[in-house]
Amino acid sequence: MDDPLVSIICTADVTSSTLSNILDTAYRRDLEGPPSLILLSANDSSGLSQLTEESASQPPIVEPFASSFTGMAITDVALFLHGSAQDTVISTHFFFIADAQTATDQSLLLVQINWDDPTVIQTVRVAAEHANREAVSLTMGITGVNELRSLVDEDGIYRGGPPQLSPFDGPARKLVRSAF
Repeated sequence: MDDPLVSIICTADVTSSTLSNILDTAYRRDLEGPPSLILLSANDSSGLSQLTEESASQPPIVEPFASSFTGMAITDVALFLHGSAQDTVISTHFFFIADAQTATDQSLLLVQINWDDPTVIQTVRVAAEHANREAVSLTMGITGVNELRSLVDEDGIYRGGPPQLSPFDGPARKLVRSAF
């Protein structure tokens, strides 16, 4: 297995169309990375072992979508994944929560589970367009939740960090403009 799939788990009622929009936005924004998000609807550990890397969720999500995780606490979801997803293509250390805020702004809560104690978690809210790219980066060890948390916008959502300046922006551009 190359890189694990990162789960999206609904702990609140989120419509199929919202989930479809999130996946579409995440995959459209990250054209270079493989689809790596999987929408888990049942807390049934036997089904996890049958999933493959090709099981990544693709929009559209069929109506109506129902999640057996609705109302579950984040630590309970973490314990479920830590105990049930071992030796599967599902990441046991990172997952996304689709919650009540997701239903309003299409952001997801990214959760990182501590390697030694699955009840110790770190979280950061991520905009849909960065969900797939950051899932791949996290599972490859390129970035971490603390790094993303340090780059959140004023509203507490990670949207890719500060804008990257072009070498044609700033003081150099002003000098070039003033020369003409």
